Amino acid sequence: MLRVRDRPALIVGGGAVAERKLRGLLEAGANVTLVSPEVTAEIARQARDGRIGWTARPYRPPDVCGKLLVFAATGDPAVNAEIVVAGRAAGALVNDAGNADCGDFANPAVHRSGGLTVSVASAGLSPGFTKRIRDELAVVFDSRYARAAATLGRLRERVQAVVPLPGRAAVMKHFSERDIDDLAGMPASEMEHEVERAADTVANVILADPHTLVCASRASALAMVQTRLMMAR
Repeated sequence: MLRVRDRPALIVGGGAVAERKLRGLLEAGANVTLVSPEVTAEIARQARDGRIGWTARPYRPPDVCGKLLVFAATGDPAVNAEIVVAGRAAGALVNDAGNADCGDFANPAVHRSGGLTVSVASAGLSPGFTKRIRDELAVVFDSRYARAAATLGRLRERVQAVVPLPGRAAVMKHFSERDIDDLAGMPASEMEHEVERAADTVANVILADPHTLVCASRASALAMVQTRLMMAR
């Protein structure tokens, strides 16, 4: 779950494994440089499209300098080991594609749907099994869950705007436990009223600061709750 958008990453190698590493990095928005005399057709296409920088030659130790992540995917254990040593010396986090135990991190099998990410790892015991679990989870956590997560994100913005701090966690817990189909299909026009009803249901709308009042829309149920609390003070 490392944030690598616009951060420098190096892949050494140009085969199928390097292509898989590249795909994940591009999805995460990293700034990728790839070093290899030969590459797959897909890697070459990404280079032609300007999405990566490709240096068509064998690896050299200075290639690791200035990189946040380094992937050793040459297919040669000795070269990969050399890359690991050089990458660590340069302050990078290194992944040895041929031997997960030799690197600093491993790539889990990942399922992405919208803003939702599910990852599976088995500590290197069986990459094939982790991919199987990933694929089975992808069937369960389908596009409805991505839409539900997006709805919760919009509800959270509304809750932060109108619900005093002490009540926000309870309100969001209320929403996170709602039926997935209800969340996935919730119209944006109803979200304001849903937040008001949830705040009233959990009975946990408390003024966090006696000098500051964040009001909901005029004449709404939540505004009435806030007004009563102010008058009680």
